[in-house]
Amino acid sequence: MNRIFRTNVFKILPMSLNMANNKQLHTSPSFNSLLKGLGGSFSGSDNQGGIGAQSNRMSDGQDIFEVQIHLVRPHFMPNYLGETKRFVELFNDKNSGAELFGSFTCEIGQQDEAIHIWRFRGGYQAYQKHYHLYRSDAELLSYRQKRNEMLRSRRNQLCLRFTFWPELAPRTGEHIYEMRSYNLRPGNLLEWGNYWANGMRIRGEENEAVCGLFSHIGEQHQVHHLWCYNDLAHRDEVRDLAWHHPAWADTVRKTVALVDTMSCRVLKATPFSPLQ
Repeated sequence: MNRIFRTNVFKILPMSLNMANNKQLHTSPSFNSLLKGLGGSFSGSDNQGGIGAQSNRMSDGQDIFEVQIHLVRPHFMPNYLGETKRFVELFNDKNSGAELFGSFTCEIGQQDEAIHIWRFRGGYQAYQKHYHLYRSDAELLSYRQKRNEMLRSRRNQLCLRFTFWPELAPRTGEHIYEMRSYNLRPGNLLEWGNYWANGMRIRGEENEAVCGLFSHIGEQHQVHHLWCYNDLAHRDEVRDLAWHHPAWADTVRKTVALVDTMSCRVLKATPFSPLQ
């Protein structure tokens, strides 16, 4: 079955994802025989195949996450982290609605890179309040000017959370984090979610799963998975255990076909990060 036929089938078939019942995505038996071999099966109605329609089936949309990626001039990194800590404190004092979920520097991957993940409870209304303050408050404007002088580049992205991942929870103690980013072929988010909902039953057993996000505004068709390990040896051990489950191998086999490119970063939490 070629790619063109596959795309056309998914445009005309109504489908959605049922996120209930143990947070697993389920198959409608009436579509099984037709969708078998297409890489996934879905049920429901009113799907137009667009990113908005897919987002509604993957996330409850209650919270917005902003992923900020800053490339810092190497000799400025200590000053940059100090200024960022002050920036977080300013937002907390001003009740901006922005909640720092995690803050990291990249240890393996793009060097001199800082990644901050912000959470906005209440969706885009909460984000809009933050955005207005960020662009108008005199103290924050002063911070931004100092920060920008220390950067080589910066970019951001607004994301939604996959609801079949575990609930977000703080972590204490010393860890490393792995951020795996996948650039999907357009139109494959539903299939990705269907397969990963099953895969998370296995990968969630060792409590290493932190957060799964997908892009909503910014670079499109991108997925970020954040994992937590004690160290690199623990990472290797946990990932090796997953391969002993046939269902995990099946998840990887099916999702690899949906990906154009992917990247992996090993991150270290900053001293002021809520995730440690």
